[in-house]
Amino acid sequence: LEQGQTVFMISWVNPDVTTGDLTFDDYMVNGSLKAIDCIQKLCNGSKVNGLGFCIGGTLLSMTAAYLAAEKKANNIKDNPLASLTYLTTLIDFSDPGELGLFIDENFLSKMNEELKNKTFYDGRELALTFSLLRDNDLIWNYYVSYYLEGEKPRPFDILYWNADSTNLPKSMFQTYLNDCYYENKLINGKMNILGTTLNIQDIDLPAYFISTENDHIAPWQTTYLGAIKHSGPTRFVLGGAGHIAGIVNPPEKNKYGYKVAKSLDKSQSAKQWLNKVENYEGSWWQDWSKWLEKLADEQIPARIVSSITDAAIESAPGRFVKKKLNGLLPETSS
Repeated sequence: LEQGQTVFMISWVNPDVTTGDLTFDDYMVNGSLKAIDCIQKLCNGSKVNGLGFCIGGTLLSMTAAYLAAEKKANNIKDNPLASLTYLTTLIDFSDPGELGLFIDENFLSKMNEELKNKTFYDGRELALTFSLLRDNDLIWNYYVSYYLEGEKPRPFDILYWNADSTNLPKSMFQTYLNDCYYENKLINGKMNILGTTLNIQDIDLPAYFISTENDHIAPWQTTYLGAIKHSGPTRFVLGGAGHIAGIVNPPEKNKYGYKVAKSLDKSQSAKQWLNKVENYEGSWWQDWSKWLEKLADEQIPARIVSSITDAAIESAPGRFVKKKLNGLLPETSS
């Protein structure tokens, strides 16, 4: 907002027993596509700079590929999206890092069996899986500091947010594991959404990829593989720190820095790209802001949505962000 952008954010519902049958198709129709439609109604048809974080970025790439396929099939001239920004996003899942160690035929068979009588995958289990990937930092560090040494936990907004995990609908989660992580269908042009086969190479929009050096969930060398598949002009930036802290890195902190090459040669490997980068101080936010600004036609007075229209449900931040995980889970004896 401070940089002159009109910003809309999706307040995603944390799934419970009533939403277990939601699929990736539902997330696209009632999530990304619906949001784009609402924004255009509120902004008199203006195109949207789409942004997605992690799995949200994967969904954004599916949405962009779907719109590209519809445009080609129906000879549509216009595209409601103006650009794409991917925050630590896997599109190619050929090497998902340490998380890939969990995903094989035996794991998927066991997981599918476990989910038979459930409606969603428990967010607590997902959080534990991610913590186990960095057990020294995310488990033993706190055991030693708080339990053994008796220190009081320090206020930390990111950890507070991280402690409230997200459930995943059963059907959507199974598709994510089987079709993305295990079979890597999205990058191979075999992913089918809403009856349409998606091809990432059809995406010709300007794209900005920001990944981080120490990301244990979306390794930057693998996010790079998704970036070079886009046919539009693409900027790939490598920031410091990890999956969350490297992204939530406001300029006033002046932390971490970032790396970027003058141009992206899509025939080069991630290692070759790294050999050509230049180092910059401070937050990648500033680089991204300049990139977005170049895509804009002109500056206009700030929009003020004075009343809720039929395109919106309610005022921000919405009721969904106020629901905590423990209020969505069945009671347990543990």
